[in-house]
Amino acid sequence: MELTIRSLKPPTRANLDEDLEWFCKSLGLVNRRDKHKTCFKVFRLIIDYSKKGEEISANEIARQIGITRTAVIHHLRTLKDAGIVINEGTTYELRMRSLQKIVDEIKMDLERTLAHVREIAEDIDKMLEMPVRPKVK
Repeated sequence: MELTIRSLKPPTRANLDEDLEWFCKSLGLVNRRDKHKTCFKVFRLIIDYSKKGEEISANEIARQIGITRTAVIHHLRTLKDAGIVINEGTTYELRMRSLQKIVDEIKMDLERTLAHVREIAEDIDKMLEMPVRPKVK
């Protein structure tokens, strides 16, 4: 899993596209090089299909958005690495049925990963004989 979390000011009023774009930016899915917001468009299309209980292929995404399959695969990999989408064979769908549940799952993924990192950090501290408490001045 590879995810970038950005703390951004949320939209001031509820607007579906603005909120979804903020969601994508907050999770590092949209970057400055993505001038046409292609990842956002791919994400939006997957949401639309998942909402209907359907999966969608990279070829169908490419056809509907009007970009190359290679570009779609790149953005699908970003979404998959972030823990947003899953794939079964050649089709893709949201990891969970709601964005709120996806965020909950990502949070649990991060907590598990950080717990493992902390365990190893504790072992390293012991090997280096690092103090657990900060020095008192």
